[in-house]
Amino acid sequence: MSTNLKYDLVVIGGGPAGYAAAIRAGQLGKKVACVEQERPGGTCLNWGCIPSKALIKSAELFNKIKHCEEFGISVTGASYDFTKIIQRSRNVSGTMAKGIEFLFKKNKVDYIKGVGTIAVPGMVEITDGPDKGKILVTENTLIATGCKPRQLPDLEVDGVRVMTSRQALEMKTQPKSVVIVGAGAIGAEFAYFLNAFGTKVTLVEMLDQVLPVEDHEVAAVVAKEFNKQGIDCRTSTAVENIKVAKNNVKMDLVKGWRGRVDHCGLRADRHRSGCQHRRTTVCAHQARARSRLHQSRWQLRIQRQGDLRGRRHHWATLARACGDLRSDSSGAGHVWSQPSEASD
Repeated sequence: MSTNLKYDLVVIGGGPAGYAAAIRAGQLGKKVACVEQERPGGTCLNWGCIPSKALIKSAELFNKIKHCEEFGISVTGASYDFTKIIQRSRNVSGTMAKGIEFLFKKNKVDYIKGVGTIAVPGMVEITDGPDKGKILVTENTLIATGCKPRQLPDLEVDGVRVMTSRQALEMKTQPKSVVIVGAGAIGAEFAYFLNAFGTKVTLVEMLDQVLPVEDHEVAAVVAKEFNKQGIDCRTSTAVENIKVAKNNVKMDLVKGWRGRVDHCGLRADRHRSGCQHRRTTVCAHQARARSRLHQSRWQLRIQRQGDLRGRRHHWATLARACGDLRSDSSGAGHVWSQPSEASD
């Protein structure tokens, strides 16, 4: 039996964009619900920025121990436990997720665990998860569903031989060698982490530099340091003929590749929208068009935020602004957002 609940704002997605907006709206006295199918915090907190930095911290500390004699300190027999390193990373994420749940309770935001579907404007149905069957009636909806790793065609992710960054954050056994396809921020972080503990790392990038969206001089410094550390960086290189066997993965690295990245998907940091339902995606695009039509009023009934917008910004800051609610002359509450599209 379904349960109908009424809200001023329902946020679909509990990542840095979604939870910031929900908390801000709660602080302003609005009745708010945040729908999230996993733990609060989204990709950044649970499967991205935070756990990867925890891994990098362990790698950095181990590197310092290996070179501590430069500071007059001698350490013999230094070793590591790869499983504990991974577990510490997960614990860090878990602690921070609990912090978001605390902020929800503090600001009276209902945390609803499940998958939210917009069937009609003003109504969000929970179609999966522990709270399945609930129907949320809302004046305003903010879509902040984030992104997911894009899988390569005809290449099954088994979590053992072939992984996305998500499976890599939970791997139980350290690989002896690994090819990381995509030298963006995510690929570079895993390359540094695994190399620090002795894994033979080959970092492959289709474009002409590591960290392809960053400044050329910065990328050159990173590439030089990676090569110095023993990471095999292959730029302007494509991966072809991938063959997965029981004990290894074979592939061809084709140097001198030229073409469009958008049609290949061989990027460790290339993601797709977290929206799984076409109807929800349509609503997001309608909201974008509506924002242009109502620039003078800055009012939206349905808005999208975060990685779903496909823009590079400080999403928590922008989402906080989206959580601010104001009333028009009729007294009806709306989510407001800056009307202009920000540039990359």
